[in-house]
Amino acid sequence: MRILRSSVPLVVFIFVTTIAVAQKTHTGVYMQYLGPSDVPAPPADSPKIDPSKVKFLPRGQCDVSTSSTFQQKVSGVVAPEIDLSDDGTAWQILEMGFAYGREQCPSHGEGFQGVPYVREVFVALKPGDPATFTVDKIPVVFNQNGSIYDFPPDLVIGDWLNSKPEIITSYRNAPKALKLSQADDAKQAKQQNAAQVQATQAKQTRQAQNAARSAAFFKSNGVTRIVTVEQLATNPFVFKGQVVAIRGFFSQMNSETQATFHIGDSFFVVSGVPSTKFIRQGDAFMLAARVIGKTNDTGLPHLSYVGSGACQDLGCGEYISNFR
Repeated sequence: MRILRSSVPLVVFIFVTTIAVAQKTHTGVYMQYLGPSDVPAPPADSPKIDPSKVKFLPRGQCDVSTSSTFQQKVSGVVAPEIDLSDDGTAWQILEMGFAYGREQCPSHGEGFQGVPYVREVFVALKPGDPATFTVDKIPVVFNQNGSIYDFPPDLVIGDWLNSKPEIITSYRNAPKALKLSQADDAKQAKQQNAAQVQATQAKQTRQAQNAARSAAFFKSNGVTRIVTVEQLATNPFVFKGQVVAIRGFFSQMNSETQATFHIGDSFFVVSGVPSTKFIRQGDAFMLAARVIGKTNDTGLPHLSYVGSGACQDLGCGEYISNFR
């Protein structure tokens, strides 16, 4: 990630911080938002960071890793009321850290065989308390090789190289990434909630339509109550002569006017059905039928046909308990 620099002079500041931001265990949820994108320098008239809100300390000594390289790592703490998720704010504070780091690790001549020194300042920023921010309390986010092994959601980093003085390299802003992740989560939650509300409304509309059709079906066919096949199998004579509603799946036509229906492993027989009314095995129906008793040959519950409606239109399962 690159942050374009302005040409404003850099000044060394001593910074103070307040209460540290509570740490969260890194889960990787926001990592996809970390990088990279170009961020313009803040406008010249943008609010300047109060020097009393930031403090820098060197992380180790100036590292002369080769005869032509100087590197300084800097840790900074920032008052929690300062919004590090804002790129312009982070840009200003990183610039301050670079200035501090260059002073801690100054250049020494032209370098080996006249080759200019490669100078680097790496700055890591976190919210913190200035009263307790000392070298021994610098947050540990690096492994022994100097690489970041974890990226907590309050860390901001940037790198300055004298070979690329107009940009900030390796910029990562976890507070901004976390804010974007949370905003995305909130957006998705809102969309899911809207979809759930829509689904609930659609279900309520469907139920109301099914209820109206069921009520019309019961009324037009003179249904007095809904019964189950288990009730009829136990004692159909309690309901003898009554027009009842019973739900069933079509099994087969036994004759031109008699059909068998079932619920699970329980069967019942309906006489006087139209010969072309039921065709596909397994179709679900609400039947209006007058209770006769039991068949003489099989002892199954026996009813005579009055009317029928497809369960997909009447919502048999939703409304069977509403009509007793």
